[in-house]
Amino acid sequence: MTPAETLDAMARTFRERGKTYGDNYRRIGQVMAALFPDGVTLRTPEEFLEWSLFDLLVVKLTRLAVTDLRHVDSIHDIGVYAAMLESVIKESHEDCV
Repeated sequence: MTPAETLDAMARTFRERGKTYGDNYRRIGQVMAALFPDGVTLRTPEEFLEWSLFDLLVVKLTRLAVTDLRHVDSIHDIGVYAAMLESVIKESHEDCV
């Protein structure tokens, strides 16, 4: 594909996802601010990885919410990201319960 064709395909994907999720991406900042009112400090590659996986969980949770808990794909994604997050947390933290 040409770059223009790739951009057209991206726009089609964006419009299609928008039919399902609307502008859900705009909610993430508010959700994170509510969950972490004192902010977050990330220093190590492991902390950034944990945060990244946590962020993906929040995105999938908010997507699930805007579909009235009907988008099964989001439920599956939440399970996958949760398992990935648990794995990296257990690798980095001996005190993980």
